[in-house]
Amino acid sequence: MEVYRLNTEKVVLGDGDVLQVPELLPGWELPVAEVWTPEF
Repeated sequence: MEVYRLNTEKVVLGDGDVLQVPELLPGWELPVAEVWTPEF
């Protein structure tokens, strides 16, 4: 997952990372692994 924010370098997140946006949603977190479709 690539995260783009104004006036900053892009951030690349992988399965073990957690997306946070404290300036918009303090305390909210999304584990990146939950975004992908599970494989069976």
